[in-house]
Amino acid sequence: MIYVVSCQHFPDDERVYHRELISLKKLGHSIRYYTRSDSEMDMSDEMIVHKNFPAIEFSIPKYLNVLRKEFKVLPPKVLHIHEYHLLPLARHSKRNYTSKVIYDVHEDLRVINKTFSTRHPSLRALITSLRTHKERYYLRYVDQIVLSNPIIKDCIFKDWGFDPLVLQCYPSKLSISDFPNNGCRGNTVLYHGHLGPERGIQELVESMLILKKIIPDIILTLLGNFRLPKFQDDILSTIKKNGLSDNIKWVAQIPHQDVWTYLNKTAVGVIPFQKNSLTMNNTPTKLFEFMAAGCGIVASDLPPIRYHVSESIRWSFPGSAQTIAEGLIKLLQDHRLLENQALQNRRLILNPYNWESISNKLMTLYKRLL
Repeated sequence: MIYVVSCQHFPDDERVYHRELISLKKLGHSIRYYTRSDSEMDMSDEMIVHKNFPAIEFSIPKYLNVLRKEFKVLPPKVLHIHEYHLLPLARHSKRNYTSKVIYDVHEDLRVINKTFSTRHPSLRALITSLRTHKERYYLRYVDQIVLSNPIIKDCIFKDWGFDPLVLQCYPSKLSISDFPNNGCRGNTVLYHGHLGPERGIQELVESMLILKKIIPDIILTLLGNFRLPKFQDDILSTIKKNGLSDNIKWVAQIPHQDVWTYLNKTAVGVIPFQKNSLTMNNTPTKLFEFMAAGCGIVASDLPPIRYHVSESIRWSFPGSAQTIAEGLIKLLQDHRLLENQALQNRRLILNPYNWESISNKLMTLYKRLL
């Protein structure tokens, strides 16, 4: 029995479900998929039994207790966890059922704490140290660490004696769009994903003020949920006060498969990230999705993005609305440049940035553990 467990991702998460779980079905083993989310999606099918527990009702400790009871009924042979908070299950399943355990690290906890913690630096450092100690303790019960980002510089897990398996969240070749992008998609721009200040959303909205003077019919779609209620209020207020309501549309989070409808109709995708610990270490999945959909791309010049693409992209400076606007104007007014960039990026998805080229690593890992 394979158990795949998440506590902070949507059931249809592009990595957890659309990449890994869909691939694991080919092994022919029954899969129990557990999520803690306020989404009502049910991902069950002939191979997957999906159980979701509403986050509003289930704290993480309560969720862990439910899972321990589930394990008692049907012990896991392989337990695949996707968050740091689930590490106590590694010890529980290893001690009680000799399960093989995979720890799938989407974002390093040290990076997350440094980026999002609002505590005093000394207290933040203490909390990070304690969590690091806890993580290292539980890793004695983990058989394999999987990373979603390439190791560009240092890797604490290697320092601890692990040999992490890197599995990036590349799109499938089947998602490569054949829709043209030679001016026929209009003056459309898309940002999709988390909407927070660290993602450069404020600067992106400000860039529309510049852009509107040159391209009056510009349309930016912000697709996703705001991380902070106050930031949501501030952004929506900025849009209204500056007369941008006809130019900027906010669409709350939708099922991941439906995102491709927006991608395939958009001329330029934008990644306006600020420079911080998160964006200096994590590769945005939207980069590859823009490439597969044949969108032009304007992105902040940050190491994880430059690691994967250098020429078929327009660079902006992190925190600069002006350079975001300049990149968008260049692509939207030069249809030949836009079309060539889209063609180059589609070729990069065909080789090497596609899930089919790396999914065998996941299958090999599971065959070894099963």
